Amino acid sequence: MKSSFEVTFLPYERRIKVPTGTNLLRAANLVGIYLKSVCGGAGTCGKCELIVRKGGVKTLQAMPDADLPDGGKRVLACQSEVSGDVVVEVPRRSVTEEGEEEKILGNSLEFGSAEVCPCGAGPNGEAAIGPVLTQKFHLEMSGPTLEDTTADRERFLKVLEGQTGEGEVRMGLDAVRSLAMGLRQGNWKATATVSRVNSMPEVLKVDPGDTREKHYGLAVDIGTTTVVAELVDMNTCQSLGTRASHNLQIGYGEDVISRIVFACNRGGEQTLQESVVETVNKLVHALCTEAGIDRRDITAMVCAGNTTMTHLLLGLPPCNIRMEPYIPVVNQYPTVAAKEIGIAIHPNGIVFCIPGISSYVGGDITSGVVYTDLAESDELTLFMDLGTNGEMVLGNRDWLTCCSASVGPAFEGGGIRWGMRATAGAIEKVIWDQGRNDLRYETIGGNRPKGICGSGLIDILGTFLLNGVIDQQGRFFPDKAGRRLRERDGSKEYIIAFKDETDLGEDITITQEDILNVIRSKAAVYAAAMTMVHTMGLSIQEVARVLVAGGFGTYLDIEKAVLIGLLPDLPLDRFRFVGNSSLKGARRVLLCGNYRNKALTISRAMTYLELSVYPGYMDEYMAAMFLPHTNMSDFPNVAKKMQTV
Repeated sequence: MKSSFEVTFLPYERRIKVPTGTNLLRAANLVGIYLKSVCGGAGTCGKCELIVRKGGVKTLQAMPDADLPDGGKRVLACQSEVSGDVVVEVPRRSVTEEGEEEKILGNSLEFGSAEVCPCGAGPNGEAAIGPVLTQKFHLEMSGPTLEDTTADRERFLKVLEGQTGEGEVRMGLDAVRSLAMGLRQGNWKATATVSRVNSMPEVLKVDPGDTREKHYGLAVDIGTTTVVAELVDMNTCQSLGTRASHNLQIGYGEDVISRIVFACNRGGEQTLQESVVETVNKLVHALCTEAGIDRRDITAMVCAGNTTMTHLLLGLPPCNIRMEPYIPVVNQYPTVAAKEIGIAIHPNGIVFCIPGISSYVGGDITSGVVYTDLAESDELTLFMDLGTNGEMVLGNRDWLTCCSASVGPAFEGGGIRWGMRATAGAIEKVIWDQGRNDLRYETIGGNRPKGICGSGLIDILGTFLLNGVIDQQGRFFPDKAGRRLRERDGSKEYIIAFKDETDLGEDITITQEDILNVIRSKAAVYAAAMTMVHTMGLSIQEVARVLVAGGFGTYLDIEKAVLIGLLPDLPLDRFRFVGNSSLKGARRVLLCGNYRNKALTISRAMTYLELSVYPGYMDEYMAAMFLPHTNMSDFPNVAKKMQTV
């Protein structure tokens, strides 16, 4: 009996041999085809559909109407195990194509902005002694003689300690091993790369000659969906490029909970750790190739991610994060050598993870607070990072409080029939044509539509509400909806793009259930914000600034977001998009010890509000399950607009 079989994926013509019993979702990941899998392979989301064209699979969970007229059979990849050589077809709607995030994020986020050296370092880092995460020192010394028999290490450290001005410098075995040859190859001229993270400086590597110009670092945003990396010249603080890619963990679940389940209930912790490391290493390779540098000249990496993503990167068990009382292994992460977790920079290069606050408010939020200088501001500020979880910070220089709301995957395309992330071809905006009583749409990149992204969903609901297509509970008004409204499988749905207009050959619709899912998500966000505000004895009108972070905010129409009750009804000039604040904060921490210290101080000082045990949160949530809200006095400007509907 054969122990492995070949799987062929059409139309990609990719083939792979896998052991008997491997599920098709895993096989697809192995060949670089990233199937949508909101549920993490539990078989509940129905996003990872494939069509078996030839051969056999063992189906653990049958799909309705599985048999197709042309002889094909619809299956869920996560519920289908390879039992023989098999040929499967991948529908366009089931896959997120490689590179889409890179094209969109690379163009839309303000990487390499005007801020250059956050600590004021000049060329060659002369004003940055101490601040930068690693620093290079060029040393010249006399060689040994019969009269001077000082050992290489002691000779080297004596000169180095004189330059650092900080007394004792630590030197581990790896650095010592390269010392004898390095000193002699350079004729007793060498360059020491020194870590500045801990209280005692440490030599990471020794190069012969003067290599100070080859000094690089990485800032990395470890997102649940996308990983973004920026390569930085540590001497000049200039950005040498940015790259973004799918987090390869996405094949095992599209949100943190499904990945925790995969790690802890299905023995997948090592798989997830290796997947995110592989993602980072692909970005490192691409950046180094593009910049023409050796990856071993990268000696520092700063990572910002939510608590689960950081735990998985470091190989820490995330299991207790999702179980009451929701305790992570650590909030202040140990600094590790790159080789300890498999990162492909210099083996002794340091990896510093920005500290988090709680199980559901992680280092990406700390990084955002660092970047926006929220903790130094006199103005009362609300910081919002909206994704599967809605993490928020409220405060100023005097105090900071934070919380996390379980928003659900709707804003990232999950749980929505035609939902997708904000990549090329996503419908991001609709315009109501009063004359024709109909709508037009716009897509990211101007491509033929493939689906609807989170900001597009908000725009659709706001447009529908303002033009009387739906009521305040999200129910369709058939008379106003017109020819685009139809009933399918006992539920109403509205056609946003007809099949002859789309890239998929199918109508792209928004269903009544989709609308309810968006209402649930926006209610969770607004309720969390209001709970924080009221807990502090404040009014929302006292908030001077609302900072919206992340790729989601890049395409968000603030007016529509206020219209549906996702954001508070405040003057529009109080809102500001801050882009990928997680990456930008990581860049600051990479280049400046002052910001590292701020990150540590912020994470320790911030007060976390656990909404699941706060009695007022559910009342706020139920009041927000309305467009825009049950209490229209909280939305006076929206109320005026709706009087004309």
